[in-house]
Formats: sequence, structure tokens, C-alpha cells
Amino acid sequence: MMEEERLNDKKTIQTLEDKIELLEKRSRATVVEIRNTPRIYEQNNRPESKTDLCDIVKILAKAVNCSLQESDIRDVYRILSKHETSRPIILDLNSVIKKKPY
Repeated sequence: MMEEERLNDKKTIQTLEDKIELLEKRSRATVVEIRNTPRIYEQNNRPESKTDLCDIVKILAKAVNCSLQESDIRDVYRILSKHETSRPIILDLNSVIKKKPY
């Protein structure tokens, strides 16, 4: 009886782990990491805004002949890194179709 419960629990755990892995893969499918982009500060040394990051991403997309509209962007932000001067930009797109390999 207890052995059956343990086996059922193991199966359930494995199923849940597989589902989590699939969800993680799907969530990364629309994400692009952009490295080595300088941080932009405007007057009064204010931090970059989402608008600033969107502008950077649109300029970079244009430079590599990729049509990217602001409506294609779900989210954009910088993440922490070891080097404070070059924190990567994370771009989350609305569609996998916009994420082209270059």
C-alpha cells in the first residue's frame, strides 16, 4: 500500500517537473538577450526608462534589418551582471515569429 503511494507520488512529481520544464522553455521562446549595450542617462543622471530601452532596441533592430514595432515588445528591462557598466537588456517579444535567428 505505502509502496504504491510512493510510486504514484514519484510519477506525479515527474509529471509536474516535466510540465514546469515545458513552461520554462515556452517562456524563453520569445526572449532575446542583448549584451554590451551602454547605459543611457539623461539630464540629472536619472536611470533609463522603459522608453529609453525600447528606443535602444528599435535602433538595434533597424541596424540588423529587422522590422520591430513598439507593439511587438511585451517587456524590456536590464538585468544585473558582474559588470555594472554593461548590464544586458532582456527583450521579451509578443511572438516567437519576431525572434529571427541571425
